[in-house]
Amino acid sequence: MQHPKRRVLRRASRKPQSPYRVRLGQVSPDDSVILDIFDENDETKPVATYVFSGRAVMQKKSIYFTAVETAGRWAISFSGSVSPKSIVV
Repeated sequence: MQHPKRRVLRRASRKPQSPYRVRLGQVSPDDSVILDIFDENDETKPVATYVFSGRAVMQKKSIYFTAVETAGRWAISFSGSVSPKSIVV
């Protein structure tokens, strides 16, 4: 089963070092969590899409990431021991 998640990067109302939280809910080992990240100035096209295996995140209630904009591009980094199994930019 796929679990789609969506976050919008809001540079106007967040400090760059403030982490974004993504609540996961019930995830089983065979599931995938698909996280689409959008810029607040264009919510039609994702900045990036990350796919996490259910096995990697099933013990977690949430995952966290930070986003820093440099020269018009976003640098996304995940905290803790979680990392995506694939990235679509």
